[in-house]
Amino acid sequence: MIATLYDAATGTVCPGNNTYQLTYNPLKDIESATDSDYWYINKVSPTEYTFQNVATLKYIRHDLAVTSDRSALVFVDSPMADNSTSFTLELQITNNICYYMIRSVVNPAKAWDRRTQIQGSIYPIGVYAASGANIQRFVFYDADGNPVIDDGKIPLVLPKANQTLGAFSTHMSNFTINGKNPAVDTSKKEFYFTVPESQMSTSQNVKVNFTFTNSAYKLYINSYLVANGEDFRYYMGTDKISVEIKNGTTIVASGWLIVTCLPIVQLYTDEAVGSVYSLGRIAVTEPGDVPTEILLSNLKLRGDYASRVVKKAYAVKLKFSE
Repeated sequence: MIATLYDAATGTVCPGNNTYQLTYNPLKDIESATDSDYWYINKVSPTEYTFQNVATLKYIRHDLAVTSDRSALVFVDSPMADNSTSFTLELQITNNICYYMIRSVVNPAKAWDRRTQIQGSIYPIGVYAASGANIQRFVFYDADGNPVIDDGKIPLVLPKANQTLGAFSTHMSNFTINGKNPAVDTSKKEFYFTVPESQMSTSQNVKVNFTFTNSAYKLYINSYLVANGEDFRYYMGTDKISVEIKNGTTIVASGWLIVTCLPIVQLYTDEAVGSVYSLGRIAVTEPGDVPTEILLSNLKLRGDYASRVVKKAYAVKLKFSE
């Protein structure tokens, strides 16, 4: 399958209609794909390739006689002697994924381009001035979501696990509860931390540590002033507790503290996650005194529907060495 960086490696290049024979379907993935969404990429010279549809066995051709750039890629039954079915690949690495600009051999100034304006009911794939923009960067991946890795053995840039403080990040440089970073829901301004199940529905002391970016700031939990390094007695129930940063009487940031006895799992990537596996990290925080573990992993969206909803499903492969 062939996806674009513009679509965060979700969707695929596929056949279209008589007007636009090559198109892009941003909603397709490996679970909804048919044979017509797959391609044979055949090497015809040391630097040139043809693209053949798996279902129809037809080849993509850059037809110079077509004056409209967005409809100039057409299908023919066999490779053409004039090299109009041949293309070169220029590597563009993003987030450890090998994307390629697919340049026409008969007109090297032109490259495949995923149009972002819908024409009728489809998005054409045309040939436009080669710029290397996200709409011109294509990734090739198999039915398991594994991307093609360039033969040049590219060096990996390991992603980071930057546990954010969300709405508090401009006011605090760190915030820990019992020595652990709480998991932050940035949209709801909620801070989660986990305790052993035996402590649920009981009152417990927790140690709060933090560093403010302004010495005038004060931290209030459940409306009580809390000093750095101080134990705070907290009822481990299901109710949210208010957390506020004040400058004098002015609230500069606020959120909620939530306790759970479940492990907390956070996923981190440097780029948006798509249908292709990319490197990420998983932070796993267990209840109790066990330190948070940071794991290197491959991540991708799982399912066509998952790419279109807020709560997404992910496929995860753990990597045991770096």
